[in-house]
Amino acid sequence: LYDVTQRFSEALELYKTNASILEKIGKTQTDSYAKTLEGIASNLMRMGQFKEAEKIFFTCLKNDNFKELYEYGFLLRNSEIFLSYEKSIIYLNESVEFFEKRCIPIYEGHSRVSLAMNYARIGKLDKALEEINIAEKLLSNETIEKFIYLVDKSIILLYINFEENINVLK
Repeated sequence: LYDVTQRFSEALELYKTNASILEKIGKTQTDSYAKTLEGIASNLMRMGQFKEAEKIFFTCLKNDNFKELYEYGFLLRNSEIFLSYEKSIIYLNESVEFFEKRCIPIYEGHSRVSLAMNYARIGKLDKALEEINIAEKLLSNETIEKFIYLVDKSIILLYINFEENINVLK
């Protein structure tokens, strides 16, 4: 609720309190703790504290105990929040592999959509189209997800069309 109402400092305090409780009771190797740290980092980003958020992100990535937790795949996908488009691509690929290995096509599809858009943003349009087409196959039977990949596919196709038209004008 605090996130929705943009009361980020209050949300941050709740996440920090939750983290402290989980640490005191020895529950730092759980999805709940991973989600809590992700919530802390996310709220720090919203408050403009980018370096602190990035530090938490990398702390989570380095924690070997998180790597088998379900939440780890989401952490990898959320790299696009904390890193540049180009730097996040390696983690987005890892997120795709994480969900693909666990046979969770809807989340694999979400990760592929994010990956496609980052490829498009850095001008790797062939890779972007390849990823969005795979995402389309994974998400085509999902109502809400269908609209997500269709909008993003349209954007990628616009980038491609724009680039082709620029090359014609040269």
